[in-house]
Amino acid sequence: MTRHGNAVRRAVPLLVLCVALGGPVAAQEWGQHVIRQGKVSNDYYAAGGTVRVAAQVDGDVIVAGGIVEVDSEIRGIVLAAGGDVRIQGKTAGDAMAFGGSVEVRGSLGDDARLAGGEVNVYGTVAGDLIVAGGRVMLAPVAKVGGRAVLAGESVTVSGTVERRLLAAGNEVTILGVINGDVEVEASQLVIGPSARISGDVNYRGPAEARIDPAAKISGKVRHMVSPLGRRWAQALVAGRLLGVLVVLFGIFVTGAAWYGLFPSFSLSAAAELGKSPLASIGAGLLVVAGTPVMALGLSVTVIGLPLAALLILLYPAALLLGVVTAVFFVGDSGRLLLDRRGGTGRRLAGLLASSLLLAGIFLIPYLGSLTLLAAAVAGTGAFWLRLARADGGR
Repeated sequence: MTRHGNAVRRAVPLLVLCVALGGPVAAQEWGQHVIRQGKVSNDYYAAGGTVRVAAQVDGDVIVAGGIVEVDSEIRGIVLAAGGDVRIQGKTAGDAMAFGGSVEVRGSLGDDARLAGGEVNVYGTVAGDLIVAGGRVMLAPVAKVGGRAVLAGESVTVSGTVERRLLAAGNEVTILGVINGDVEVEASQLVIGPSARISGDVNYRGPAEARIDPAAKISGKVRHMVSPLGRRWAQALVAGRLLGVLVVLFGIFVTGAAWYGLFPSFSLSAAAELGKSPLASIGAGLLVVAGTPVMALGLSVTVIGLPLAALLILLYPAALLLGVVTAVFFVGDSGRLLLDRRGGTGRRLAGLLASSLLLAGIFLIPYLGSLTLLAAAVAGTGAFWLRLARADGGR
């Protein structure tokens, strides 16, 4: 084990500890498969390839991993991040979940804040529900006791919202019960035959809403088209195109320079992602989410302030190297499928092709940003796992 590997192994439990920010830590667990059962009398923190919490926890739960399941009674808050996140138990406090896909089937005792490529809610939320994602769905059995604020490429509301509904997306469909006003900004609004809305419907979009005659709306329906909104949409398109060029240029130039300086390590770090994908995602979530928390914890002490500033300065560079590692993995995989021959020219060609692919995906609303985030998480995890497991890339 090299000096770099030892440092990383010491840093992993420290990152988990810093997430607690001084709270009582009843358990800290890390591994490919983490399962906690029984009862935890205080807070619980864990990260890994697969993390399942089936224990009654008297405090807060903070977990990250490739697959995360919370299937128990939690008396505090729940903070979960992963590739696939499922909350199926009962929580007394707030719930926050972020992932490639997020599913809620339990009973949440307060507010819920969810984000992911696909977010499905089948359970109950006692307070407000705030969701951002590619595809957002509130199932017929779902119930929100407060407001629902939903944004996504596609938003479907089939459940019950006891107060106000605010929705934004390319297409918004309302099939459920809204016991309050509705405000929507979308390219297309569809109000189906089972919809029951007790308040007004205010809709901003380029086309008239499609309202089924069987739908019941107690208030008024107002449709507004704003020239300023059209200009804003054009500005967003121009900004996205500029962002694509920045992403493409930054990834390719950084990747080429990194390969020139550390050719062996860049190869082995990318290969690590293929060998241990779930562990890479878990480690990446821990580093990406834990670094800002660590910096915050250090900044409250005078002696730790310089180190906190250094962490914040290096954080964007670490994320960029994570994206580069993921892009190298895609390029190397494609190159090996088509032509097993190596060489600097072929590897850089693979880097350029995969950079173009990522830049193209970045053009897609919501999905592009989530894909970039996923690449940063997975690549960062593979980068640090390689340092921990190997000989520093020799």
